[in-house]
This record gives sequence, structure tokens and C-alpha cells, in this order.
Amino acid sequence: MQVKKALVTGVSRGLGAELCLMLNHLGFQVHGMARTEPALLDNSLAESLSIYHQIDLGEKASVEQFIDENDLFFDLLIINAAERTFRPFSGFQRNEIESLINNSFTHQVILLNYVLGIMLKKNRGSIIIISSKSGIKGYSSGSMYCAVKAAWISVHESISRELKKTGIKIITVIPDSFSDMSGNKSYFFNRNVQNIRKIISNLEKDSKSRIVYSLRPLTRLKLFLEYCRKAVSL
Repeated sequence: MQVKKALVTGVSRGLGAELCLMLNHLGFQVHGMARTEPALLDNSLAESLSIYHQIDLGEKASVEQFIDENDLFFDLLIINAAERTFRPFSGFQRNEIESLINNSFTHQVILLNYVLGIMLKKNRGSIIIISSKSGIKGYSSGSMYCAVKAAWISVHESISRELKKTGIKIITVIPDSFSDMSGNKSYFFNRNVQNIRKIISNLEKDSKSRIVYSLRPLTRLKLFLEYCRKAVSL
């Protein structure tokens, strides 16, 4: 049986690191991508990776070099990297806005385009995008982060329609908070990881592209009430 290959972005810590450990346990050959120096990676993470690609997703040249030097088919691509910078929109400098969007969105879209192109040639493969509840309902101190997560949901909506008659599926996960504003893991972190593990384990059986909401009941209720309020105000 051929070993499946997975490419994961933003693997140096948090969810990305957990995904690599999980994929390794599930038997994948894991390719991790991040800008962190290899020597600074956690030992357990480093051991779970078949290949580590030290790439700064904020630099277009680094992404293009990876594309030019590799012609690999990945059975699974997980778009996970995101720059967690929280401050009022008026507090951003222009270069900071450009850097955040390039790192968290633009250059990963270029990577997605490359990986999807090879998947289409073989007519198989899976893509998982990690979005956020903040992509549905933004909050005051996270304008740029929320905008990027909303953009990934829109990407899913369009690409999923393109892929309807192919053997490729795209699944976007909208999880509840993985961490607080300081970057500490929330109590819901492990539940989110378990839900993503279930998605990955069922990729062979799951033939449809879809959005998966991994939300706490209270969050679901708040979003429902918000949609009702907007509908009434139309």
C-alpha cells in the first residue's frame, strides 16, 4: 500500500504541530512548512515530519522557489498558517497590512493553486482549510485576522463548485477559539483537534466538499441569533 503524503502549513506550534503529530500517527508522510529554524522545532514535532520545508510564507520568492524545485503530488494539503496580530485596524501600518495578508492568505493561495493543479492531473486528493469563527463574525480587535479567515471561506465557496465533477474535495473547518489573545490554548483546543482528526480519518469515505463547523453550543446559539437579527433588520 502506497504511503500518502500530506503538506501542512504553519507547523511550528499550536494546531499545526498537533496536525503533524496526528497525521504521522495516521500513517501519512508529513511535509511541514514554516519559517522557524529547524533546530528550534519541538523534538516530537521534528520526529513526526518526513520533510521540513523552512519557508517564510510572507515572502513570495520563497513560495515560488518551493514550487519551482518540487513536482510532488500531495494526497492532502492543509492550509493552516495564519498571523495572529490583534489590534484596532487604525493601528496597522501599510507594510504590516501587506505582510499579514501575504503571509496568511495571498502566498498560500499561490501554494494552493500549485498543489491543486497536480491533484487535478491525477483527479484525486483532498484539501483542508482551517478558517475560524471570526471569519463569520468579526470582533473589534482582530480586523485583519478576521478578514483573512473570511476570505478563506469565500475561496472554499468558489473552489468547491469548480471541483464538483472531479475526484478532489475541499473541506473548510470553522473552529471555535483555539487560543486566547495571548496565544494560550483554550479548553476547546483538544475538541477541535479531535474533530479535525475525524475529518481526516474519513476522507476516503467522504466524497463531498463541505464546510464543517466545530463550535461550542453557546457559539452556535450566538451566531444563530445574530443571523436572525440581521434577517429581521432587512
